[in-house]
Amino acid sequence: MGYVRAALAYLERYGGPRARIERTLARRAGRKGLEADAAQAIVAEAMARLDRMEVVDDGAFAAGKAQALRRRGASRRAALMKLRATGVDPDLAGQALAALDAASDAPERDAARRYAQRRRLGPWRPDPNERAARRDRDIAALARQGFPVGLAIDVIDGRDDAS
Repeated sequence: MGYVRAALAYLERYGGPRARIERTLARRAGRKGLEADAAQAIVAEAMARLDRMEVVDDGAFAAGKAQALRRRGASRRAALMKLRATGVDPDLAGQALAALDAASDAPERDAARRYAQRRRLGPWRPDPNERAARRDRDIAALARQGFPVGLAIDVIDGRDDAS
């Protein structure tokens, strides 16, 4: 029961997909000095109890995390990579992003604008004299975040249709 309690405490504090919870419990079992087979059995038993309690929902986690990432200005590619890195199944991550992006006419453009605004790039630079001098750097910053270069140019130059 200690591992289930630990998993519930972890979920309450951080949330996370099934894979991350399994890794956390496996690390905990390893710190206790358990053999690999015994640790694996304990983790499997704890995950089975969590499944019966219906507290682990990868779909809900992926949807919430995707929404938070897009709200902060993450490109589709960056959001997908971040979701996969946290342990969300790639298909589930793609579905969460597709459902979120269906609500907007231009989700990638909106995210690029939010990122540029948050980082004060391009038209959001406080000093207008610096905009031209930093143009290439700002475009490169958006491109490094996974946005297409053409979109980055439009956003930095202020030529996007949502201005």
